[in-house]
Amino acid sequence: MNIDHNNVYVVGDSGNDISMFEKFYERSYCMRRGHPSARKYAKHIISRVYKLEKLILKGANHE
Repeated sequence: MNIDHNNVYVVGDSGNDISMFEKFYERSYCMRRGHPSARKYAKHIISRVYKLEKLILKGANHE
């Protein structure tokens, strides 16, 4: 699809999301209540998906 990796944000909560977190680490978000094995691979931890828009627009202050 020719999407620049800098424009990709990924969100997940379980082991099947780990490869996605690794590929897009800088913009990877795992749910706080996600599986511990997945949380350790994501760069950021968030409590609610709807908060992601504000975090992206703000730039970097993550929960």
